[in-house]
Amino acid sequence: MTLFYYSIDLLLFNSDWDAMGLTPLEAMSYGIPIVASVLHGGLKEIVNQDEYGFLISTHDTNLLAEKAIYFLQNPQLTKIIAMKGRERVEQVSNIEQIVKDLELLLKL
Repeated sequence: MTLFYYSIDLLLFNSDWDAMGLTPLEAMSYGIPIVASVLHGGLKEIVNQDEYGFLISTHDTNLLAEKAIYFLQNPQLTKIIAMKGRERVEQVSNIEQIVKDLELLLKL
């Protein structure tokens, strides 16, 4: 999928039900900005601030299109958001931190 992610400028993702949308997280890990709508799912736990990407809980196609166009027309800001998204994915998927968190939970 590396070539795919390096060939796109942004990822538009829509889902009704998705426990944790891995496609947007994977795109973010490649520094690709996301424009997403998820009706029911956990993506909002990762993309919980606008600085990581654009996520809404409705399928408002006009708003999604406007945000996608905005990202494409503002490459400097989009690059910052893409890098913040990448950092966020790295932060929440850090194996050392995950192990520490699990150890704390198991000691309780």
